[in-house]
Amino acid sequence: MVDLSFCSLADRRTAYRRSGQGEGALLVHGITSNSFVWREIVPRLSESFDVISIDLQGCGGSDLSLDADYSIAAQAESTAGFIRALYHRELLDDELMALFWDQMSTGERRRAFLKLARSLNNEQLLAIEDDLRDLDFPTLILRGEVDIYLSATICERLHSDIAGSRLERINTGGHFLQLDEPDWVVEHLLGFLPESSR
Repeated sequence: MVDLSFCSLADRRTAYRRSGQGEGALLVHGITSNSFVWREIVPRLSESFDVISIDLQGCGGSDLSLDADYSIAAQAESTAGFIRALYHRELLDDELMALFWDQMSTGERRRAFLKLARSLNNEQLLAIEDDLRDLDFPTLILRGEVDIYLSATICERLHSDIAGSRLERINTGGHFLQLDEPDWVVEHLLGFLPESSR
């Protein structure tokens, strides 16, 4: 059996086993067990796939705490965060983190950023629903399926409300598609934008 590796997210460690190459395949065990239950399956799948078998929070080698929330909803949120961190961890270099933190380099900037963050309300999209229906120009909507901030419902709603819009999805992209999957974004933008605009 492959040795455990660890991914830290929000001060909690998630244990996982990874082997093989190719398209990703995430194996999730049931409650009260852990990744060992896949020990007969992984060697066969890893001949064709990049197989990741996760230990849910509170199970196996992952963090265990009496104070933690182990509900199904909490496990789902933790797993989504794990996927994003695992697939895009190599992108989080010092330069990128410095660029993110630069917007909060002073006390005033931090306060302004927190005010901005507190004002975000996805429900306000409903308030501009009629305006969206009136859009009369080509619209491309790009969705990363491991976005832990915005649900798929929002993109689907936008696609439904904006007549003639095109919705494209990628399984390995998160909230910051431009950083996670830049080649995919460029490919879809070039395929969408008219030749005369280039």
